[in-house]
Amino acid sequence: MINPVTHLKERLRMTQTELGEAVGIPQSSIAQYETGHCNPSAKRMIALLSLAKKNRIKLDATDLMKIRK
Repeated sequence: MINPVTHLKERLRMTQTELGEAVGIPQSSIAQYETGHCNPSAKRMIALLSLAKKNRIKLDATDLMKIRK
């Protein structure tokens, strides 16, 4: 299963830096979410979900909570 942050980034055709800037999250945090080193905080999850919704991309909060390997 593809990582939900990676899925969002690829659907938006953005780099980690661009995605981070779009939601106010540092690029290093986006990288950690993509590699499964940590899960986004509730505040950051809301920002990612809002961006997905705005762009009509299906993204579920439960998927974001399961990122950590």
